[in-house]
Amino acid sequence: MVAVLTLLIWFGSVWLIPWLLLWLTFAAVVWASKPALTTVLVLIALFFLPAGNIWWAYRSLPVWDVWRRRFSMRLVTPPKNQFLLPDKNYLFAEFPHTVYPMGSWLGLPLCGKQGTGLPYNLRGGIASIMFQLPIVKHNYAWAGCMPAEYKRMLAHLREPGAALSVIPEGIAGIFLAQDSRVETIFLSKRKGFVRLAIQAGADLVPVYHLGQSQLLTFWGPEKLSRRWRASIGVFWGAWGLPLPRKHPIISLVGAPIPVKQEDHPSQEQIDKLHGQFAANIKKLFDDHKHLLGQHWAQKELQIVAWGAPPLKRQREIEDLRKELDRQRTENRKLCANLDAQLKSSAAQQFSEAVCEDGCSMALSFVNSCKRFTGKSSAEAGLAPPQPMLSSTLAQLGAGEHQQSGPADAG
Repeated sequence: MVAVLTLLIWFGSVWLIPWLLLWLTFAAVVWASKPALTTVLVLIALFFLPAGNIWWAYRSLPVWDVWRRRFSMRLVTPPKNQFLLPDKNYLFAEFPHTVYPMGSWLGLPLCGKQGTGLPYNLRGGIASIMFQLPIVKHNYAWAGCMPAEYKRMLAHLREPGAALSVIPEGIAGIFLAQDSRVETIFLSKRKGFVRLAIQAGADLVPVYHLGQSQLLTFWGPEKLSRRWRASIGVFWGAWGLPLPRKHPIISLVGAPIPVKQEDHPSQEQIDKLHGQFAANIKKLFDDHKHLLGQHWAQKELQIVAWGAPPLKRQREIEDLRKELDRQRTENRKLCANLDAQLKSSAAQQFSEAVCEDGCSMALSFVNSCKRFTGKSSAEAGLAPPQPMLSSTLAQLGAGEHQQSGPADAG
């Protein structure tokens, strides 16, 4: 019950605060309500209040354990404490983003605790717009988050023993559809975090949160969210409320990928490391997906670019293409048969027309010969006008000669 109430307060505030601000502003302006005016002024002042730094007491609040128990959260790390080397820096690239990265959020307070193998000074890079909202920015800053600004993250990662976690998908990860057969992540065109790791000389660590995609559902205009770089829409979970569904989360932390520091990495170096990371995170998913049961053991991980259709839609498109190809093949066969029939009919008609025209021409030629020479064409030794009609003319000439013989004798 404590977990449900606190989660409703945390996520429900996203629903309620905008309406509350509108109501308070209306009450302060129209009704001249002093309490409403005071509340509005306090909220405005919080916009300008600095977010602050990590508050270790905030990370130790009991509510974190309550939330982790609700989601039966587990952490799977490599067998050796590979992230505690004091002379190494690490960049944790976490997937998927989904509607809300609950696994990443609940994992921050675990950093530095015995048995986790995670560095205590791990910071989280989140959307800069979150640090423009009062109260919200303070909660994230106390938990150890910082704005995901490239120069700021690069400066942090170049500090000795620094560690940073980012969620490369960003807004795109919210709109990727998930179904029962496939998990989809947006990684194909996300290479900025790879460049960041190379320029900072930080080893790249793949992280995947199994089950996180099942907590919430989102609906909203994708193009508008991309333009404003913020998720614009509505979300819901259990019972249609802003409450994440009760589903297990298993946070998988892979082995770090060694990275050589380069101030100006080439595109070839970035592509090579990006391909290695994509292969590692897919292997991390495939090796551990069975931990959530047989249903998850049959799932596939699909890596896409922004706007690429999920695997389910791709299968439907492939089926449609196969059906179109089949129909095209049948249409070609039908057209070939019709063409053959038309050619045969046309050839027959042409042959009949040529025969009729040829016979009339031959008869006219024979008559002309008879009229001007008094002899048949064969007797006169004249060639027919068309070689193709020679046999016809010869027959006609022979017939005419037989008929005209008695007349000449008389």
